[in-house]
Amino acid sequence: KAVSKDSTHNAQIRLAQVYEKTDNVKKAKEIYSKVLKVSSKAYEAYYQMALLEKDREVAYLKKTLAINPNFKDGWIDLARLEIDKESYDQALTYLGVAKYIDDNDYRYYYYLGLILKNKGLLAEANKNFEKSLNLNPNYDLAKEELKIWRKIF
Repeated sequence: KAVSKDSTHNAQIRLAQVYEKTDNVKKAKEIYSKVLKVSSKAYEAYYQMALLEKDREVAYLKKTLAINPNFKDGWIDLARLEIDKESYDQALTYLGVAKYIDDNDYRYYYYLGLILKNKGLLAEANKNFEKSLNLNPNYDLAKEELKIWRKIF
């Protein structure tokens, strides 16, 4: 009922997210695609498609941010992709925007820690991993980095 009465497509996007969480990715993609056919402003649908279609991830993320430049998740994911490519300066640029939007996002500190670690700045990296874990005590990636760091020292 909500989907039929929602002109903003938020209900459809939430329905697609439910399908994703129940491992019905095919149905989720179908719904996101339907939303994108009728609304070029549905940045959340572009973002979710970026997470589902790795071969088009960058294009979808950039489209997301073209529609809503204040969507920090898009900036953080662009930074993640740049870190994967070892393009740390570009990753720092994207992280800088994310921090401007929300300086209390645990992922910001985690990814900054990865960059610092790869630049050999281990003590600074450790501080960022700890800050990430302070903001989200359940963040397994930060926990793992701290375990590795503690084994080194």
